[in-house]
Amino acid sequence: MNKQVCPTTMTSLGDRKMAFTISTAAIDRDGDTIDPRGWQLDNYRRSPVVFWAHDHTQPPIGKASNLWSDAKGLHATVEFPPTGIYPFADQVHDLVKTGFLSATSVGFIPKESRPSKTGQA
Repeated sequence: MNKQVCPTTMTSLGDRKMAFTISTAAIDRDGDTIDPRGWQLDNYRRSPVVFWAHDHTQPPIGKASNLWSDAKGLHATVEFPPTGIYPFADQVHDLVKTGFLSATSVGFIPKESRPSKTGQA
């Protein structure tokens, strides 16, 4: 499932590294929430690639070198490839760094669910 879009909290950590909050417990556009304590990340950590728009047919634009969850959400440190290796990743990096891209999206497979209290889901 690829649907939760999160206004991104981003912190620059140097030349090609940025820390993001990529998901929170906030209600998403479909009226659903993801409990930040529920992330099971073992499989993702084996190959922590970051795709543009969930498009796994293209090279990744970065890798999640650090990934953690806490009461506030799911967080990642993303490393973009060195400049010049993948021009599209350079473009995305520059758009994020200058504030023109300001959201992230997570893909997930729900292990457990129940109807939302709002009745929108």
